[in-house]
Amino acid sequence: MVEIPAAAAAPHLESQEEYSDHAVLHPKPRLREKALVKSQRPTPTDDADMIARAERAVDALAPSFGKWMAQSAATLLESVEGFGEAGPQSPEEVEALHLLAQDVRGQAKQFGYTVAAQMATGLCDHLAHGEVDVPMVVVRRYAEAIASVVRAEVKDAPNDIARELVRQLGVLSAEFRSRRAAEKAQAAAAEAAKDNPGETE
Repeated sequence: MVEIPAAAAAPHLESQEEYSDHAVLHPKPRLREKALVKSQRPTPTDDADMIARAERAVDALAPSFGKWMAQSAATLLESVEGFGEAGPQSPEEVEALHLLAQDVRGQAKQFGYTVAAQMATGLCDHLAHGEVDVPMVVVRRYAEAIASVVRAEVKDAPNDIARELVRQLGVLSAEFRSRRAAEKAQAAAAEAAKDNPGETE
């Protein structure tokens, strides 16, 4: 009988039965090792092919970008107009409008509508803190301007009319913000004077 040294056999055996004229070896289960499939790392060629396929998929969707952008801009404008002159009456309503503006901004950036993205960013700033910090007429002008440039397929800032529109919206926003800040300061001063009448004498 051929003897197998215990040191050599032990690492691979589950158990071993010894008989007078032979031994029965029970190897450890190796199913896990047999089932293990070694994956190959992607090569640079594979990566380039994946990127090319992704770019072709995006190109195939490109004709729909304008339609999707127009739908988002129209939805935003309808929501703004739906609030009327009073505007949103709760932080939740402001946040809902803010989310719509964020959606428009995100799509505008993704689809290459640079001007609309700038306008939507300005609108988001007015809605970012649970309140509208300018009159609704300003918010409406933003929404109308976004819808207008999207309908006209104006994408880049070099368009003179679009650039001037962005500038006017910025000036209008700054004026109303400055006025509102002054009104708040005056109201705070009046309230302080009411609470401490002796200090004003």
